[in-house]
Amino acid sequence: MSHRRKHLSKAMEAVLKRTRAYLEDEAGISVTRGETIIGDVDVLELRAVSTIVGTAGPVNLLIAFSFAPPLLEHLLDLVAAEIGLDDRERPQFLLETAAETVNFIMGHATADLVDEDATVTLTPPVVLAGGRSIHRPKGAKFYAVELATPYGSFDIYFIGPSEMFDTSLNLVQREGKPCSP
Repeated sequence: MSHRRKHLSKAMEAVLKRTRAYLEDEAGISVTRGETIIGDVDVLELRAVSTIVGTAGPVNLLIAFSFAPPLLEHLLDLVAAEIGLDDRERPQFLLETAAETVNFIMGHATADLVDEDATVTLTPPVVLAGGRSIHRPKGAKFYAVELATPYGSFDIYFIGPSEMFDTSLNLVQREGKPCSP
């Protein structure tokens, strides 16, 4: 990968810490378990709604947050409790809730990632609707963290090098050659 392991560990710790804090402190959802799989992930299993954000600076990664449907529904219920939602609006608000949740988490994680010599930048969150499997191509690294909650799990995938993928996690062409799976 194009970043040092130290920066990757720091990024993973920051995102995990801020995700736990958001779920527990902001949403009142207990996190009962967090399991990390380092490097041995061959296939990313994205759920029906996932949000992707890219980081640049000391660490260049794409980070995918994949929500268990009951968890995302619960988060929407929390944020929409006071405004009242029409059932026809729920699908759109579910996607917006996923984007805003990740935006909040990553905005706070950025403070933990700032390096004395470099700033950290983030891409706007991209929400992917519809689950899919992404097989790790040659030269890519996938790392996974699964957080268990009473409403289902919240998977966080760290994907690099970020140059191999677009923000929808499609392989991109490199140096005039397609990436091989």
